[in-house]
Amino acid sequence: MAWADYDGDGDLDLLIAGINSSDAPVTRLYRNDSGSFTEINAGLMNLLSTSAAWADFDGDGDPDLLLTGQDSSFKPQSKLYRNDNGAFVDVETPFVKVSNGAVAWADYDGDGDLDVVITGSTDGGSKSSILYRNDNGTFVDSGVDLIGVDFSSVAWADYDGDGYPDLLLMGQYVSGLGQGYDSAGTTRLYRNDNGALVDSEIALTNLEAGSAAWADYDGDGDLDLILMGVRFNSFSPTTNQITYLTETVLYRNDNGTFTQESSAITDLGDGDVSWADYDGDGDLDFFITGTRGGVSSVDNFERLSILYQNNGGSATDFSPLMGADYPFVNVRGGSVTWADYDSDGDPDLLLTGSDSSRLLNSRLYRNDSCAESLQLVKTAAPVNPMPGEAITYTLHFTNTGSGLVTGVVISDSVPVSVTVTGVTSSTFGSNSITITQTSGAPGTGIDFAWSVGELAVNAGGVITLTGVLSASKALAGTTFTNTANISI
Repeated sequence: MAWADYDGDGDLDLLIAGINSSDAPVTRLYRNDSGSFTEINAGLMNLLSTSAAWADFDGDGDPDLLLTGQDSSFKPQSKLYRNDNGAFVDVETPFVKVSNGAVAWADYDGDGDLDVVITGSTDGGSKSSILYRNDNGTFVDSGVDLIGVDFSSVAWADYDGDGYPDLLLMGQYVSGLGQGYDSAGTTRLYRNDNGALVDSEIALTNLEAGSAAWADYDGDGDLDLILMGVRFNSFSPTTNQITYLTETVLYRNDNGTFTQESSAITDLGDGDVSWADYDGDGDLDFFITGTRGGVSSVDNFERLSILYQNNGGSATDFSPLMGADYPFVNVRGGSVTWADYDSDGDPDLLLTGSDSSRLLNSRLYRNDSCAESLQLVKTAAPVNPMPGEAITYTLHFTNTGSGLVTGVVISDSVPVSVTVTGVTSSTFGSNSITITQTSGAPGTGIDFAWSVGELAVNAGGVITLTGVLSASKALAGTTFTNTANISI
């Protein structure tokens, strides 16, 4: 899956490629017209075991498309389509033909045009990783020595902050280790020294059949790394079953030094992971899919799709959002991509993969900001109090959205002429809600705040402040403002 505004109309269009329910290869391009999708006949080759990436390789201002995968005869292909004002032209290239791989664009040599790395399985079954240099629209094998991988993930990022994109490769680099069934994964980080790629020899967890994604999750200015995937565990000749262990690993980057973080993130493999600030709070969350515990040839492991909310920027601050309160289909073997397809300012989510019934899914989830799903109603009684009279403010809050919300904060600025004498709270809709007062105190405070734990759909609470209006007769006829807010 890959998003790009191929027709230049200001909204993001969608490419989906892979295998359909009839086990046939498909490549589909959907034009986005103000949030409504229409399939167009783009003349693209149908491929499965696919990787796709958009980039303006010829510098004409519109995104071109690179596809790799297997055709209907199960032959590997690598196809570059030049976008000429919305029409796609097949371009002849020297690219190695591969499937079960990954592709990624970056200007690694700093000459102003986009180069590309292509990984995957060739027609002869060998594993290949080749970096092609783009010289004004003509591609040449760079000759950079990269380890060949398939079932791979490729991700560029300037991890050391020197202005040049570095390259991470992860995937299967050897198979047939003794039994003819097992395999070995590798994770290599190549440092880009002024356009020359060298193996950094940084020790990272070796994985295959997974995904790697960069993001500054802790907000310290350098790019951190998450890896997910599988590694060989065992093979049973009796059942002909292969079993792999799954792992999810989060690395904190401190000025180019990577530290594996201790976290409660679920170990998943044979899936995908992608970062985005889905809740608009300024830090990066991530979505991950795959199988938990292992992957095997009999396909009997649990599938999961989990949104992890970043609540503070440390590895222990990620909260899993999953289960009945969330609409996400649990899948393996697919892709995760974020894009603001409806142009409302928040990233929406597209998932593909095989569910627990082995049915193939492509699901687009619209992100209606969590803040918009929180309702706060405030009342005052009496509405027109007299000087010296008792007054009660009631804050009634509810999650009216379609999913669980965490990190809710409620605040109330009481008028200075009101002395608060008591604060009480109650909840409804769920026994797991907690309301903790974090500021303000009866008799002295005017700025009150509360933190609320997990807030399930249709659950909420009531906060009641009782007080007394000043007895000064000078207040007669005065308008008082009490401002309350709810946010995440």
